Amino acid sequence: QPASVYVCVEVDGYDFFDDETQSHPSVNSLNPHWDQELTFHVDGAHNMKVLCVSQNEGQNDTVLGKTTVKLESKQLTNRWRRQTLQLGQVEVILSLKYIHHYLQPPSPAAQQPPVFCVPIERVALQ
Repeated sequence: QPASVYVCVEVDGYDFFDDETQSHPSVNSLNPHWDQELTFHVDGAHNMKVLCVSQNEGQNDTVLGKTTVKLESKQLTNRWRRQTLQLGQVEVILSLKYIHHYLQPPSPAAQQPPVFCVPIERVALQ
């Protein structure tokens, strides 16, 4: 039966899932196609959870299937890699690509005036 379906993707960061996004819902279809890019920062990530969810009007959404993909460093390349996932009764085909980004070095903190052991006259002027 045709359904309005979306895919929810979560990437773990340092052993807890904290980065989540989802595709737009499909228009009642038996074979939904999203052709949508989802971007995550995966530094320190080990797993990616993929859920296929059916949107039900006036009711809670229903999870049709879910799986976890291991993010192994040797498989994370700067070329698109197509992968087929079995999510219970649903098959999802996705393409993964790793784009390296350089982390900015931390900027020096602004000099904060001292708080303790400061004469009250000086604090009153501030």
